[in-house]
Amino acid sequence: METKFSDDFSRYLKMVERLDDKAARQIAENSKVSAFGMLDKLKVWKRPSNESVTIINSEKRYEPFWYVEAEREICFKSISSYSVEIKNPDAHSIEFDGNRFDVKQDRKIHIPVTEHCNNKKVHISHIYGTTRDVNKREMVEYIEKHSSEQQELTFEEVMQDNLLLQPEKKLATIIHLTERELAHSVNASEIMSDTVTFKKVYLYYHPVYAFECLWDQKTAVLEVDGLNGKTVGGGRMKKELISMMKDPDFLMDVAGDALDIVVPGGRLPLTILKRLRK
Repeated sequence: METKFSDDFSRYLKMVERLDDKAARQIAENSKVSAFGMLDKLKVWKRPSNESVTIINSEKRYEPFWYVEAEREICFKSISSYSVEIKNPDAHSIEFDGNRFDVKQDRKIHIPVTEHCNNKKVHISHIYGTTRDVNKREMVEYIEKHSSEQQELTFEEVMQDNLLLQPEKKLATIIHLTERELAHSVNASEIMSDTVTFKKVYLYYHPVYAFECLWDQKTAVLEVDGLNGKTVGGGRMKKELISMMKDPDFLMDVAGDALDIVVPGGRLPLTILKRLRK
């Protein structure tokens, strides 16, 4: 199986927040009790309230998710046999293209053929780059509803923007998962070509506000979605996501590792690496 990348397969897209800091804080003030989860809510004798919970810290960051479009195309030959019904009741054999075929008891002849086939399978995936629980539907909505509200970044801008988090799921993992999804067998007597083409491997950055809350000497984090205003309790502050801070070569190293899955011992061509750094 050969792996290819389209000319414009790689893009870095930063989504513009629809909520400003003030609007996000207001949502957090109204929902800060939920930062501590259901367990504390169920303590009837001692539960947090809006009056007893205080926001002590806040931040904005951009969390990554991958959008992938890939296609596998297999060109192959398949040996088969075609059955043809013979309507003449008196015919006991048929001559076709210099070959003679006997008519069977079921009044059919069976012609051996070689089928020239082309099989295509398309795979589209949305993979969130952190351990935060975001379902596919939300990521689809992010792209569909906010595609006009995004800023395309260069590789250098991604490296320089400290609010952007590095994806925990690296490019090598994304390629491996995609190829696994595209894996399937065909009934082939001979495979002429088998190619996986990555048409889009886009890295989106999605705005998230995080509010650290204090109650009864306990702290918890409430996260507010910067696009739709949804809240999630039990979140994390950026300092807890140190493993997701960028190192200068995180995309380059990952890109090199990715080809090891496809061609053992290989690395991505220099032209591909240059495209990743645009």
